Amino acid sequence: MFLTRDDRKISIIGGLLLLGLTVTAGVAVYNAMQHQIESVLGRGLGVALQGKALLIESQVEKSVADTHALALRPFLIQSMQELNAEPEDEHAMHNLMRNVNSLPDVGFYAAIVYDLQGKVLAQVGNFSNSKGQSLPLHKYSQTSLIWDQQFILRTSTDVLDSNKQRIGSITTENTLPQLTRRLSEIRSIGETGEFILCAPPAHDARDMACLISQIDGIKFRYMERVVNGGISPISYAFDGKSGVIAAQDYRQVPAIEAYAPLKAIGLGMILKLDEEELFKSVKEELKKIILYIAGLIAAEILLLNWFVRKLIKSEQEAYIAKDRAEQFSIELSHKEIELRERLKEITCLYEIRRNIGLELSMDTMCQIIFKYLIPAVQYPEMATAVIELDGWRFTSGKSDPSLAHQVLSKTRIADRSHAQWRAERDPGCTCRSEISVNGKVCGQLRVFYPANKPFILLEERRLISAIASDLESWLERKRLEQALSRLQRTKPIRSDKSFTTMLVSK
Repeated sequence: MFLTRDDRKISIIGGLLLLGLTVTAGVAVYNAMQHQIESVLGRGLGVALQGKALLIESQVEKSVADTHALALRPFLIQSMQELNAEPEDEHAMHNLMRNVNSLPDVGFYAAIVYDLQGKVLAQVGNFSNSKGQSLPLHKYSQTSLIWDQQFILRTSTDVLDSNKQRIGSITTENTLPQLTRRLSEIRSIGETGEFILCAPPAHDARDMACLISQIDGIKFRYMERVVNGGISPISYAFDGKSGVIAAQDYRQVPAIEAYAPLKAIGLGMILKLDEEELFKSVKEELKKIILYIAGLIAAEILLLNWFVRKLIKSEQEAYIAKDRAEQFSIELSHKEIELRERLKEITCLYEIRRNIGLELSMDTMCQIIFKYLIPAVQYPEMATAVIELDGWRFTSGKSDPSLAHQVLSKTRIADRSHAQWRAERDPGCTCRSEISVNGKVCGQLRVFYPANKPFILLEERRLISAIASDLESWLERKRLEQALSRLQRTKPIRSDKSFTTMLVSK
């Protein structure tokens, strides 16, 4: 049957209408998917970037704090004072070398000690030779993040005596293996994904030092802050802002970039992915749709219904993808909340261990423990902590953010046996950890909520046990120092053998 002239017109008009409707619907679907994918991936990049930023800040701050704590060691300060007074004092030099040689056992990669004139007194480990591939941390003086096939933090600080007078300095290097591993896992983001960590340029400089983590490894290079006459997203991070933006990167390639500041250490960070890779799967699907359109136009009305069903199915898949992406975002938010809780516990343990190295009284140490332990639990407004030690009971007050120190009460109690302690446990919601010194139970640390309240979590129990263990170490050291002091006041120590015998008997 041959087509008439009017039939041809109807066929052409119908084909044109089908083409217009199909192209319009296809463009609409493509734009909707493009915006949805860009929005979802942007949120995912932002969340991933925040996690990396938190890791970098915590690792760097811990390493810097370790070095500053090292400069407060009494034995190190005493040895340096003796060498400043008598440079040829072999006993002081021996003590200093012994203390410095023990630093790798506590996590330091390399360390070097200088006197007042900058002369090297002692050194352990090998320092990195890649100082040129480093990012200066302006928030800390004489501190830089070095890339030498791994991340290394170099920190220098002055050593002060009890009168706050400078007696020398110490420089350390700490490796950051966890940071190296996490920033090297860029393959999970995508083949064109990049982590960029930059330090702000000097006032009279255009280029900024950056470390770029790509699929083929981490590289150091200098980058311009201004790209194509516009401000690079890293500039927003330097200004303390965070977000996601579509822009051309330093290679003049369109990319989706998430930026965030590292305020604690004065750096900026970017996590980006090329738009081409971002929409690669969408474009591949678009080619298939074009083939479908050509087939639909050739088949005209006969395949119209099939195309409508296909379009509806595509819409449903798009909504399902959106729901899955939103669910993924919610799960990431929950994990972020859990990480923040763990960070509170880590911060609590770190602050307590930082103060343990100081010369403090029992009352002050209990107050410091209450100050950092109570805010670290899940319900600080209801929690109460008790330390029973050497016939004294120290009890924390109610948690109040407006108070600079945790209120505590101190009462005298009779000495009790281990069985009595077990019998006097508070009902429910209680975590208890014994405090033993030299194998003898001398007290306990308890944290509890009121009755009919949620139980203490397993992580909190571990935190309380760790604090009790640190308190045991502090008590052992304090009692040892007191014993040494009493021995020095009673009679002189004639030999190392007699000193060891008196210390063991004590």
